[in-house]
Amino acid sequence: MNFDIGSFLEKEISKKRDELKEVEKKPIENLNESNSSEQESVTLDPVINVSNGPVHIKNSKLENALPMANPVSERLETRPKRIEAIMNKENHMDMTIDPERIGETNQDILTHVSMQCNLYLHTLLKEWGANSEKYHPELLNETKRNLFPLFVKLRKCSLESDLLISLATIVYHLQQATVDTNEINSAIESYMKLSLGNVAWPIGVTQIGIHERSAHSKIRGQVQRANVMIDEVTRLWITSIKRLISFHDWFLKHQSPILKKK
Repeated sequence: MNFDIGSFLEKEISKKRDELKEVEKKPIENLNESNSSEQESVTLDPVINVSNGPVHIKNSKLENALPMANPVSERLETRPKRIEAIMNKENHMDMTIDPERIGETNQDILTHVSMQCNLYLHTLLKEWGANSEKYHPELLNETKRNLFPLFVKLRKCSLESDLLISLATIVYHLQQATVDTNEINSAIESYMKLSLGNVAWPIGVTQIGIHERSAHSKIRGQVQRANVMIDEVTRLWITSIKRLISFHDWFLKHQSPILKKK
């Protein structure tokens, strides 16, 4: 029997090569299987689902962030229109205060009276600015600064009810002074009550609701801390109201019998 060792070795070498190739293929197959599993998991839990409806974000961080971002962006986008709407409303608002509405508890009426006070005080400042060369120009800018915190509260309708009642009463008497200059004295009297912590009501207003009873009791003698002593900011805007009363008195006597509405 002839044994060809050369052929035998060649077959063994070929066999080993085939086995080595099989071993080398296994890691690649395992890797492919792993990648396939990951792809399947991604497919089973997609980040964005666009079928049959709006886009749904699966990412929890985005879900938490988007509800916070949308209202802010919407508010910024609508801000110019909101400002324009407010300005249009103010331009068409009648500043003349109805004394029967002072002290009302209805929120819409409170907001309206608060805005009327805001607009009228701004009108007085504009008149002062137009006549600043003739009337205490050194006090005008300081008065504007001191009144700014009050204007913010009036626009937001956040001024304390007792203070708003007294302020609206002062504004009412200032408006009536264009017809009867003696109303200036009533405005000064109301200012004194405001400063001392009492509530100033327009003369002739007799109906006082439940909301106003505590305020009314102050007029009847209840001890009350002076408003000018509450804090420095309050003291400054209250004293600035007195400056506007003095200017309005001067204006009516020296410039015009009627304060033109701006």
